[in-house]
Amino acid sequence: MKHTKGSWFLEKSDWTIRSKVWGESDMMADFRGVIIADLSVGHGGRDHAFPEAEANALLMTAAADLLEAAKLALEKCPFPVGAIKAKKALTIAIAKAEAKE
Repeated sequence: MKHTKGSWFLEKSDWTIRSKVWGESDMMADFRGVIIADLSVGHGGRDHAFPEAEANALLMTAAADLLEAAKLALEKCPFPVGAIKAKKALTIAIAKAEAKE
């Protein structure tokens, strides 16, 4: 299973998370990029919910970058004996992101 490539961003005009990189299977694309997620329902137009919706969106937009960083950390960084918990946490997170859990 592969995720949508490219840098993800929050489009605040309609509260969607999008990618500017288009692939051959991109069905929901327009001039603002490929839609990855629609957050408009989550905040429901309530002003007090916008900060949380934005924080969630920013976390989601970092997901692909965080996955790559986790893979690099496991591949390139030596883990001393005391860092076994960190290595295990990275391994679990990567498996979860790649639906191997």
